[in-house]
Amino acid sequence: MLRLTLAAILALPVFAVAQDDPLKAQKAAAADAMKRVGAQKIAVAETNSILLTTTFPEAKTPALAAAGQKGYDSAVKLLKVTEPAKLWPGKLTVFVLPVRNNYSSFVRLIVNGRPEASEFRRVNPLTDAPFVLVGVEPGTTATDANLAEAVSRAAAEVVLRRKFGTRTTATPLPYWLTEGFDTVAVARADGNAAKLAALRAKQRAAFSRRVVGTFKVGDVWGADRGKNQDVIEASFVEFLLTDGDGMFDKFAAAYKPGEGGRAGTTATALDAVMWKDDADLDAKWKTWMVKHIAR
Repeated sequence: MLRLTLAAILALPVFAVAQDDPLKAQKAAAADAMKRVGAQKIAVAETNSILLTTTFPEAKTPALAAAGQKGYDSAVKLLKVTEPAKLWPGKLTVFVLPVRNNYSSFVRLIVNGRPEASEFRRVNPLTDAPFVLVGVEPGTTATDANLAEAVSRAAAEVVLRRKFGTRTTATPLPYWLTEGFDTVAVARADGNAAKLAALRAKQRAAFSRRVVGTFKVGDVWGADRGKNQDVIEASFVEFLLTDGDGMFDKFAAAYKPGEGGRAGTTATALDAVMWKDDADLDAKWKTWMVKHIAR
């Protein structure tokens, strides 16, 4: 997946929203975007919070929109967003383009960017009309399951980025934090019991009492992405989210740019939650894992 830098996020297009009828404007903008990229046989589906347009078969489109709604609802619940209607007017626009040529054309013509060889998802949390673009991971085939997973993760990520940014400024959250959050949000979404069970099984294998001492908390945000990196990231994010003192919010908010526009770092995020001793944090995290996961 594409790891968007702050500059790249800011370069994404703005979809203007009419204040009197934001959804009507979003639908018109979405239709125009699909026309510009030459997409054929367009299908559209809506849920309470999602406006999805795609070239995937029409009969399967409602399920994709429902997956986006699940990711959105789960993120809102995990982040304790009390007034989700204020996140943005209208609905979240989701473009699903499983044909690579359509996806690449969207990035070039609508985003005014250059698609990277390995990317298959872009998330724009900015402006009054945030949107996401979902394709298929290169080297794989579009299926109902992998597209639904990508849409659900993207919708969750927009909520995350919007809560800790503004309509004009993105907070450069680290890749490991957004990926870990997306994984937790999808697994814990209503109706995703099988996904949560699968994640728990992978976590138990990675965090068994026999191997839990072979890695440290610093591996979560380390430069090297080793074995089981996805479940390690997700476990630390879940550890932050399940704290009763708003630990995740304090941690994520610490990445916001401060004076002079300089973004926070993981070191400043750790300071924000009063963790200055790596050994103490490592012990607390692993104690939580053994109690809640590696049982």
